[in-house]
Order: sequence, then structure tokens, then C-alpha cells
Amino acid sequence: MSTTFTYLLMILIYFGLFWRKWRFKNKLILRTLFYIYVCLVIDVTLLPINITAGFHLPGSSLFSYGNFLPFIDLIKNRPYAIREIVLNVIMLIPFGVLYPLIYDKKPSNIIMMALLFSFSIESLQLFMSAFLASCRTFDITDIITNTFGGMIGIIISYLIKQIWSSFKA
Repeated sequence: MSTTFTYLLMILIYFGLFWRKWRFKNKLILRTLFYIYVCLVIDVTLLPINITAGFHLPGSSLFSYGNFLPFIDLIKNRPYAIREIVLNVIMLIPFGVLYPLIYDKKPSNIIMMALLFSFSIESLQLFMSAFLASCRTFDITDIITNTFGGMIGIIISYLIKQIWSSFKA
């Protein structure tokens, strides 16, 4: 699937499903930014989906298609480990900022949503790796660091709300 087609599909989904529903609700700009953010995360973490290799059944346990030991790359002192951790933290900061600005939820619920978002991405990567011969792999460290990034975003969101309310007063 080409990148142009993917972006056109995401635009069609936005205008076909979400914009009509959101245009009369408050927070249209925040909701649109959140949609764009989710599309970009999907682009970075799951796309392109290469099915030219075809479908195959995993030759071994699904556990062989991912990393289930937290921070193993850091423990083994692999050169890319710190970079990956930092990037995974950064990736979910916007989630933690935008989600509470759109939905009035308790921080624990937002953390759970960040965890589920990250887990969904990693699970799809595991599926793609096992059944589509994809180069994507499941990594438990990514889930932990993504969730931490979401928590940092929640703190930033709280600070934004505090600053905003001080300007309104």
C-alpha cells in the first residue's frame, strides 16, 4: 500500500466518519489534532504493511516473535537501547496531553488508555511479525516506556489546564 494511498484513506476516514460527528461538538481542533496524532503513530509503528511475502503460520511459539523481557536491550548494553527508550517515551507524550484535554477522565483512566493504546500497537506488531513476515516486533519495553510517556503528557496537560484557568480568571 503506497504512502499516498494510506494518507488519502486516513483523510477519507476523518471526513467520512469523524468530522461530521465532531464539527458541532466542542473541541473540534483538539479532536482533529488527536486524530492526526493517532494516524502518525500508526504510520510510524505499523506501516507499511508488506503482504507481498504472503501469509504464513508461525514456525514456532509467538514468544519467539517478540521481546518479552523488560529493558533487555538496555541490560545487554545494545547501542540503540537508550535511543529507543527515549523515542518511545516521546511518542506517547502527545497522547497524555491531548486525551485529557478532550475527555474529562481521571488520570488513572488516561494511563490505562495509554497502556491499552501501546499494547494494541505492540500486539498488532506481534501479529504482523508472526503471520505476515513483517519486520515489526513486539517489545514489552515499548509498552512500559510508552505508558511512561503518556504519564508525562498527563502532567503537561494538567499544567496547561492550570495556566489556561489562570488566564481566564
